[in-house]
Amino acid sequence: MFDEKYRKLFGRLPLEKPLFYNTSVALRFELGEPGHFKESGYMERVYKRAFTLFEEIFHPDDKV
Repeated sequence: MFDEKYRKLFGRLPLEKPLFYNTSVALRFELGEPGHFKESGYMERVYKRAFTLFEEIFHPDDKV
């Protein structure tokens, strides 16, 4: 089973799909602009936003 640290962080929340919709609290970020996915540079902007969020949320020593 899961270790004690996991239980302290997540309680008895099962890690199964769809995790986002199975939690009582969640954050959702729109990485791209709806309807603009065919524009030049769209995926570069999505990547930059995702990478920036990741760097801001997680510490380099976190196990992700």
